Amino acid sequence: MTPFRDAEGKRALNDIWEFCPDGPLNGAVKGMLVPYFERTFASVTETEQFTEDGEPFDYDPVRDGVDAEIGYDVWVCAVMLDAVLCGTDYTADCMGFSEMYGSVRKAIAKALAETKLFSKHPKYDVPGLRQRAAEALRWISGEICDSEVAEAYAARKTEFLSSVDALRARLLAG
Repeated sequence: MTPFRDAEGKRALNDIWEFCPDGPLNGAVKGMLVPYFERTFASVTETEQFTEDGEPFDYDPVRDGVDAEIGYDVWVCAVMLDAVLCGTDYTADCMGFSEMYGSVRKAIAKALAETKLFSKHPKYDVPGLRQRAAEALRWISGEICDSEVAEAYAARKTEFLSSVDALRARLLAG
């Protein structure tokens, strides 16, 4: 089970695609792909939240739950990390938008391979990113708090939870 079979999953992938060089913004937002992933994971795991203007707002995921839009953003970001870092192929689930999926996958792989200026050290903490993705998946699974994504899959709860657990395990194994 993947998020791509749902319209919200495709929407979340499209949001990521905007940061890609061949996305609708033509790469105008350079260097923001991995930070987007980090902010997405933090949006469910951190209780101190801020608007884009830096203003704090009252949000407690345990109290408020995780809404569908944020939940799908987390799930799609985690799946895309899995595709790049673990080699899992989700192309079959992206019927009609496989080119966008491939473009996003390629852009993520390129971003994660970047090194610090004048150094061979990685620019991003990939093991930390894997850990944050796995932790964020716990929040959308309904394990810690209410989750609209988990509620949407209530009829297929076992399948949903086993697919999220398998995704978490692959991310943590790296």
